[in-house]
Amino acid sequence: MRRLLDVDLGKVNINEAPNTDALLDQKTESLPLAHAWWLTCLRQGSIVNADFVTGWPETIDPQQLYNALHRFYKAHNARARIPVNQMLGRQIKLACPDLKMVRLGRNADGIQPYTYRLPPLAEARAQWEKHINHRVQWDEV
Repeated sequence: MRRLLDVDLGKVNINEAPNTDALLDQKTESLPLAHAWWLTCLRQGSIVNADFVTGWPETIDPQQLYNALHRFYKAHNARARIPVNQMLGRQIKLACPDLKMVRLGRNADGIQPYTYRLPPLAEARAQWEKHINHRVQWDEV
């Protein structure tokens, strides 16, 4: 009883849930599919379902990123809710603010195409933790 009386209630926020593993599970289970896919990418250390991409790339073609997400949506039977190309970057940017759309150089046709520049994996994971306001235990990749 004495322990309860000694608790400083001025430091207690009764509206804030404690950061437990169960809360992390609940947050993960209720993610929008685009964020669930991004979390899967972060956990595996690669862009899941991407063609010709191994490991965590520094850059990736926007169409490759979209195709990878599209396959993830199809695998989860969510065809009606697939975001258009422009929305994909915006959705992922919420969880990874350092994702940048850049032009690197001209291709063989003289066109300067756009590409996504991804932050390093450790940085992308840290941004995810900040986004969900929870520490995540990452597996080594």
